[in-house]
Amino acid sequence: KDDNKVTTIGLAPIRSGATVVWNLSHDGVDYELMTILARLIEVNGALTKLFLDWNDIGDDGAKALASSLEVNGALTNLK
Repeated sequence: KDDNKVTTIGLAPIRSGATVVWNLSHDGVDYELMTILARLIEVNGALTKLFLDWNDIGDDGAKALASSLEVNGALTNLK
């Protein structure tokens, strides 16, 4: 584990009317970052689309994401 790792992703939402999109495709999202994002997803009632393709979130990251989706009722499109 690299404790000096710095990860930067663009979380500025793309707004299209009432749709809020986080496009994190190809952004190097791993398990650790996915657990942080999962907490944000839980409390974000405006996020409707999330694109995570071509990332390596692993099984534990997928579990964290699934748990956050149980709480978030706004997210309707996940890729």
